[in-house]
Amino acid sequence: MVYRKKTVRAMPETTRELAKLINELDSVQRRLKNLLPRVGRLERDSKALKEHSCAATVRADRPAAHPVSEEGG
Repeated sequence: MVYRKKTVRAMPETTRELAKLINELDSVQRRLKNLLPRVGRLERDSKALKEHSCAATVRADRPAAHPVSEEGG
């Protein structure tokens, strides 16, 4: 629950500090929730790039299917 400034001002000092911390906690929680989709997207992209990179490395390590001989044959 977010406390309004007017309500916080009317509180005793220790209670006011606690209310401010509660407000800050709510704010941080909201920001983290807003970041979740972005982090998920980044994680999926990272995984896809890693898989693509691994597949490219495997292809580069394999010899050609029909190597061309130097004798022209």
